[in-house]
Order: sequence, then C-alpha cells, then structure tokens
Amino acid sequence: MASARESHLSTFALVRGGIATLGNGRASSVVFLPFTAALSGIEIFQHFWPDIDLFAANLWALGANIFVAGYWQRIVLLGLERSTVRGPYAPRYTAYLASALLAGLVILGPAFLIGLLVLSSDGDPNSQMTAFFIVVMAAAAVLLVVVSKSLLVFPALAIGRRLSIAAAWRLGRGQGYRLGFALVLIALLPLAGVILLSVAADSAHLLEDDPAIVAAIIVARAIEVVTTMAAAGCIAVLYRNLTDGGPAIRDAEPA
Repeated sequence: MASARESHLSTFALVRGGIATLGNGRASSVVFLPFTAALSGIEIFQHFWPDIDLFAANLWALGANIFVAGYWQRIVLLGLERSTVRGPYAPRYTAYLASALLAGLVILGPAFLIGLLVLSSDGDPNSQMTAFFIVVMAAAAVLLVVVSKSLLVFPALAIGRRLSIAAAWRLGRGQGYRLGFALVLIALLPLAGVILLSVAADSAHLLEDDPAIVAAIIVARAIEVVTTMAAAGCIAVLYRNLTDGGPAIRDAEPA
C-alpha cells in the first residue's frame, strides 16, 4: 500500500470522500434523523413561541452541530459499533467542543470584524446587510483555507487521541489548502446558498403561512446537518489517509 504522504488527496477527492461518508445509510440515519428533528424543533418552537430564550436555544443548536461533527468523525474512523456514546457529551467531547468553539472564534471573529467595516459605511441598510454577509462569508472562506491544517486535531479528538496544533500542521503538510478549499465547497457555499434563498423567499413573500415556514425550517436544518456531516467526514477522510489508518485509529478505545 502506498504511503499516505505519497498519495495526497486532491480538493475534489476530499469533497467526494466527505460526501461518500454519507453513503452508509444506517450510520447516517443514526445521526441525521434525530439531529434534524431536534434542530428543526428548536427553530419551530422559536417561531411559534417567541418568548423562548433565544440565546439558550441558539447555544444548544451550536452545541448540537458540534456534537454531530465529532460523532460523525468517530463513526467514519471507527465504525458505528465502536462509536456509541453514554450521553449527549461524553468526556472526550468536552475537549472537542472547546476546541471547536475556539476554531470558530479564530475563523469567524476576524471575518465579522472585517464585515463591520461594510456596515460602518453610508448606504442603504438592506444593501449594507447583503454586502456584510458576502464579505463575512468571503473572509471566513479565506481564513478557513489558512488554518485548515489545524482542523486535523478534530478527528484525533473524536477518537480520544490528542494531536497538537504543531503536529497537525506537520501531518497535513502539502494538504492544507486542498482541505480548506474542499471545506469551502462542502460547507460554506451550501450554507450561504440556504441563507440567500431564505432571504429571497422572505422578500418574495413565499413564507407567509405557517406550513410553508415549517417546511422551510425542516429543509434548511436537514441541509445544515448533512453539510456538517459531509464537512466533518471530509476532515476525517484526510486524517485517515495521512495516518494510513494507523494505530491512532485502530487502537482507539470505544466510547
């Protein structure tokens, strides 16, 4: 078998690999169905009962997405049978959650600051918000490509292993920008598309009755969960390739 470092994956191979991880129907349904239902339920409750604590609901939704990413990476690397968890956040996911929040801050923090420069200029408020969204997404995409090698720490954490940022950069040498571009194609573009379509549908008054709103929420959250799984799977596939399915994966302890 060729060395993992001698068989680097192209951007499109990583995209295909991430999407291909969704092909295991049983494993996919274990993650996709309950989390799509949970995330949809939160947003539907927010729509019909606006008194719900918005911050707490959104914080739970963020944590659920991070859990989906970590759990899916564990399933991709170890298989479903070795990936059961004892609770919503087993101890290994505490480190995963903290690391994911830090990574999000590193990527989205500067992107939002850059976007605020657009909002500080004069002009039509609607045009400013559109420009803000475009600038933030573009800046986030660039930053994601820059720091993408660091994301290899997440598959390691998902299977209960530690991988320092420096070690992740060494492991991902020559693959960083490919992973970054793959994640932009898998994650940022679909999510940006969903947001833009939602804005367009709202502007066209297509979401004025409750059944249409509920259907739109379910579709959007389903796309969100699938996108999270595919992006997490993409990173896990690269990690597996670079470690050549080595001891860090084979000897990982079951949950």
